[in-house]
Amino acid sequence: MKERLLLLFAELDEYGISYRRLSRDMGKHQSYIGNVMSSNRTLSQDAIEYLTARFNVNPEWLQTGVGSMFLDGGKTNNIDQAIFITKWLSLPKRERQSVENIVNILYEHVDQDHQEH
Repeated sequence: MKERLLLLFAELDEYGISYRRLSRDMGKHQSYIGNVMSSNRTLSQDAIEYLTARFNVNPEWLQTGVGSMFLDGGKTNNIDQAIFITKWLSLPKRERQSVENIVNILYEHVDQDHQEH
């Protein structure tokens, strides 16, 4: 499992997800994934279910190496949405409000374009 976790985290690293952050998001101690990686332990069933639900990771691939890393043969919007939500939740309240304002302005602009066509 260690080799597959290394491959998975190489993919997730593109999005700035650390072992510590992911461990905490799973409700585990921040060193949980690092401990799994440095020993012969395997991920708990709830950790595997979390990775499947959050990032569309194929649980069979994670446990046995059979199949592709991600369900449906590739990464989906689930991973992008999960990364966005993780980053969003890490923003201070004031910065979240600024982002909301920008999104509202963009949405109004897109909505006006659709109404004109």
